[in-house]
Amino acid sequence: MTPTPPSSLITPSYLRPMQYAHIPGQEDVKQRLRKSVAEKRIPHAQLFAGPEGCGHLPLAIAYAAHILCDNPSAYDSCGQCRHCKAISKLTHPDFRFTMPLASLKKRKPLSSEFTAEWRQAVLANPYLTLNDWYDFLGFDNKQGFISIEESADIIRAISLKPVEGKYRFIFIWMAEKLRTDAANRLLKSLEEPEGNNIFILLTSRPDALLTTILSRTQLIKIPPFTIHEIESALKNKFALDDLTCTRIALLSDGNLSEAYSLASKEEVKAEAENGFLNWMRLCYSMWTPAKSGKDNFSKLADWVDEFAVAGRENQKSFILSGIEFLRQCMMMNYAGEDLVRYSDEIIPSFSKFSRFIHQNNIEEFEKLLNEAFYHIERNANPRILFLNLSLNVNRLLHTPA
Repeated sequence: MTPTPPSSLITPSYLRPMQYAHIPGQEDVKQRLRKSVAEKRIPHAQLFAGPEGCGHLPLAIAYAAHILCDNPSAYDSCGQCRHCKAISKLTHPDFRFTMPLASLKKRKPLSSEFTAEWRQAVLANPYLTLNDWYDFLGFDNKQGFISIEESADIIRAISLKPVEGKYRFIFIWMAEKLRTDAANRLLKSLEEPEGNNIFILLTSRPDALLTTILSRTQLIKIPPFTIHEIESALKNKFALDDLTCTRIALLSDGNLSEAYSLASKEEVKAEAENGFLNWMRLCYSMWTPAKSGKDNFSKLADWVDEFAVAGRENQKSFILSGIEFLRQCMMMNYAGEDLVRYSDEIIPSFSKFSRFIHQNNIEEFEKLLNEAFYHIERNANPRILFLNLSLNVNRLLHTPA
C-alpha cells in the first residue's frame, strides 16, 4: 500500500507549488495516482474529470511532476530537482498545454501563442475555472473552443522526442471544448500514441465529450472538495475566522476557486444566488401592477436587456447557479434545513422563497433551465431566450403546490 505523507509535510500552496502536498484533501485520488507511479503503470491517455474548482489541473501537474522527478519519494516529487523547479514555473519543455480560446481576427489561435498568459493565470490560481480564464483574457461575449488547427499542432509536437524527461505530457484543459473535427483528429493519437507521450485530458463535463474520446482514455474521477477541506485551505491562505470560513465553504459548493474568490472580498456575499433570487422575484410579479413608477414588466424587460450583454459564459454560469439554487429550495422543503447550504443570513428570505419550489414544478424548472443552457451554448439570441424563459418562470412560480 502506498504510504501517506506525514502531516508535517502538508503545507499551503504558496509554500510548495505543483506537488501533491499543497493540494488540500483528495487523498483517494492522490493514492491512486501514486500507485500508478509506484507500479509503473502509467496509461498513455487519461481523463481527469470533476466539477469546476475540484483541483484536476494541479493534481494532473503534481502527477506529471512525480513521474518526471529525478528524486521522487513514494508519495511526492522532491520539489528540488531540475524537473521540479521547471514545473513549479510551468516552463518545463516537455509540458504542452492546450486550452479553449476564441477566434482572433478571423483566424483560429493556437495555445502556444498564449503560453505566457496561461502561466500567469495558473500560477495565480491553479484551481481556475473556465470563466476565470475567459475573464483573464478579456473574451467578454466570446465563447472559447479547441480547434482542429490546435489538434494538428499537437500531432506535430508529439512526433518529436521529449526534450529533457522520460515523457512528454500533453494537457488538454477543458477537453469538452474540443470541436468535433478537432476531437476526431486526435483519436488515432489517443489510441496509438507515438513515442513517450502521455495525454491528460481535463474536463468538468465528461458528458459533453465524444464517446470515442471517452473510450480511448482511462477515467480518473475527482470529487468536489469537502466543506472541511475548503475550510482548512482557507485558514491556511487567509486570515479568516471560523464562521466566515464555514460560510464560504457552504457557498462555494466544493469549488475551491470560488472559495478563494469569496475569501478575497471584503464582505462574503452570495452574489450569484441573490442575483438569481432577484430575477425570480421579477418574474413572479411581472404582471402585477406597479404601485408607483415603472411597471413590473418594464423592470423585467430592462433586466433582460442588461443581462443579454453580460456574456455567454456569465449567462451559463447564472443558469448553473440557478439549478443549484432550486435544488437547495427542494432540500429546504423536503429534507430539512440541516442539509441545506444556504440560510436567510446568507440569502435574505431564502426560506420564504423556497416554498414556491415544490414537487409540482421542480421537474419543469430543471428542464427549462437545462434547455436554456443548451441554447446559450449554441448562440441563441439572449434577449429572446431570457424573455421567453422569464415568461415560463412566471407560470411555474404561480403553479399550486
